Amino acid sequence: MGVAGILLTGGASTRMGIPKAQLSLEAGTSFAVGLARLLSETVSTVVECGMGLSGYECVAESEVGSGPARATVDSLRALWYREEISRFLVLGCDYPAMTTSTLRWLLAEAGECSAIVSLDGYRQFLPMVITKRGAAELAFSADEGIRSLAALFDGLSDAVVIQEARIPQSYRRAFQDCDTPADHVRILGRSPSLF
Repeated sequence: MGVAGILLTGGASTRMGIPKAQLSLEAGTSFAVGLARLLSETVSTVVECGMGLSGYECVAESEVGSGPARATVDSLRALWYREEISRFLVLGCDYPAMTTSTLRWLLAEAGECSAIVSLDGYRQFLPMVITKRGAAELAFSADEGIRSLAALFDGLSDAVVIQEARIPQSYRRAFQDCDTPADHVRILGRSPSLF
């Protein structure tokens, strides 16, 4: 059975001041395009939910601007009936240090469970591995009015949190998200600029 990758690109990027999906990752590549490429090297199917910048199939957000939880559920619903998919790997567009080896490690560590990592004392809700069962539970919880990724994840019957001690040192940088210009400088060593 395959894994579907979901790239979330629709955030408002208010702390960054410019759309994170459109930031320059490397010469000639935006965050959206670069991270979609990483997903395509890791999983069998890739979709984007948000701005439609990656070049992959784009799932429409049912409530534009409602946040990553709604975008995740919308994407899961769009992919749910594809029989070849057994798990989902959800990634935000603001992980510029992410690598294919880190994503493969996360999938392997998750095993047959839905999973996130805990790093620096905080649970990181993206990237997230979601099983097919977990996807159904997320959709049900979202329909019941739950609006945050944390609350949705906490309601999963197969959820595991991969503790920091299990994360190889070489992969920890990949889990740092880039929300502000200071984060961008810290992670990439340069000021943010549009692609």
